[in-house]
Amino acid sequence: MYIPTGYACINHYVIDGNGHSHTYSFDHPTAIRVSYRLDSITVQRVERHPTGWDNEEQFKYISNYCASLIKLGRFKETIPMLKKLLLSYPDEYEINANLAVALELDGQLETALSYLKKSVSIRPDAHDKSEWFHINVLEAAIKLKQQQFNLQTDKVLNIPTGHNMIIANQLAYQLQERIPLTKSANVLLSKTIEEAADYFNKNLSLEWSVELYAIAVAYSADTMEVFRLWTKINTARKKLLTYRKTYNRDSPSKYLFSKNWKVMLTKNYIDRWRNYIPLYYKGDIVTSF
Repeated sequence: MYIPTGYACINHYVIDGNGHSHTYSFDHPTAIRVSYRLDSITVQRVERHPTGWDNEEQFKYISNYCASLIKLGRFKETIPMLKKLLLSYPDEYEINANLAVALELDGQLETALSYLKKSVSIRPDAHDKSEWFHINVLEAAIKLKQQQFNLQTDKVLNIPTGHNMIIANQLAYQLQERIPLTKSANVLLSKTIEEAADYFNKNLSLEWSVELYAIAVAYSADTMEVFRLWTKINTARKKLLTYRKTYNRDSPSKYLFSKNWKVMLTKNYIDRWRNYIPLYYKGDIVTSF
């Protein structure tokens, strides 16, 4: 059954690791939705009724079609189509950005970074000005492939210090986009999520940090790393219980005050993302739709 979702200017209270209260009005970073329904419909419609490339506006529909294919795991098919579009429309933000994602998923990281940076130069305000996150992740991935990135000491995101609601919103935005497209386990994503969790822990929300640390656990493949992340989870939860003596009955994080909070945290966040495979992935093979 399809359940429509609505959004409004609703505000929520959270508390950070220093005991300071804040409010936020954007989707919290663990509100990650994985839904392929609309993309599947788009792909089926286009493939049932293919059209030519002559129409002046046709490139937009082809780009949208490619975007849906990418979300459905058929990114390899989109690379030649998007490159062909760029021959006629080299300065279209959407085409450059979509090609960057397809190339990144295909492992062509350096080329993906060049298209990503070009797309940002065309439209710096895209994705709520959050593409600095995407660029930093790609640069770290390239360094990791070249064995020039230390997962223990180097930073992926280099997030500015201090409470900043714009940065918090950008982190949430990018996490909600990146996690559903990334197969688990992935050590770089685990570290990226942990860095975002550290930021939320210190500057905005202990609740969010606990849940993000749990997702980082799910994406980690290292026993010592998992132990360290659970230490952060336990420390953040203890602070939460210290600073917030009672909980809001309507809060989605009220389970953190219960005796079986570890079971619920594991079920909702670790089990959900451990061994996660985006739609149509079968090992390293992308099956046809």
